[in-house]
Amino acid sequence: MNGSSAIAGVLLVGAVAVSIASDGKSALSQTTRTPAAAAKARLGDREFAFRLDGERLGRVIRMNLKRDKVGEPISGTLLVELDRTRWVRLVEDCDLVPERGGDDLGLDHGFRCAEPDESDLTEVGTVRFQPSGLVRPLKVRDRDLRHLSRGDAFDLSMDLDETVHLRGRGEDGSRFNIAADEDGAAIRVDGADGERVRLSADSNGAFITVRDKDGRELFRLTAGHHGLSIRGQEVRED
Repeated sequence: MNGSSAIAGVLLVGAVAVSIASDGKSALSQTTRTPAAAAKARLGDREFAFRLDGERLGRVIRMNLKRDKVGEPISGTLLVELDRTRWVRLVEDCDLVPERGGDDLGLDHGFRCAEPDESDLTEVGTVRFQPSGLVRPLKVRDRDLRHLSRGDAFDLSMDLDETVHLRGRGEDGSRFNIAADEDGAAIRVDGADGERVRLSADSNGAFITVRDKDGRELFRLTAGHHGLSIRGQEVRED
């Protein structure tokens, strides 16, 4: 990771964080494949509805999706706020299965209840319903596990009412951390060899720094009401 690639990377991630902060929700089916895909996911302007058999029952207000290691299927927990309290009876005996298979965890196309004699299912998470506190298992068909096992390790958590927090890990040990809300965003990117990128942005401006593995500052950008300042030094490849 040299200086120029670090700058390009943080600008991409920064643009996504600002979009997340502005719009508040994401097409997260991309996230099941790789953390980088989360950065490419197009943010929607619709509420993240929870659907059962095609009918809306409520909305997802919090979620965590993660893959601990490359080659493992993702796991997830969802917190759902039901539109009507009495609708909890529709899910109280339901093992939730994504309506569509593949790499969709039900976030795009909703869920169905598993059939009583449906045995080829593996539990990959849970769904908690408010206000009752009922917790039901989230299961996928065994043949879909391979789709859910494609991609890098990642850990993504989202509060769809207030803030977005994304954490990602690469196979080479690199990490990124994004925190964003309606007031701004803060981003940290740590390369496998010790390179560091930092970005913060809010209504007052933006600040970006890039440092190499020895801690030397390669690039600094400050933008605000008083103008734009850019400082950098030549990056030499060994």
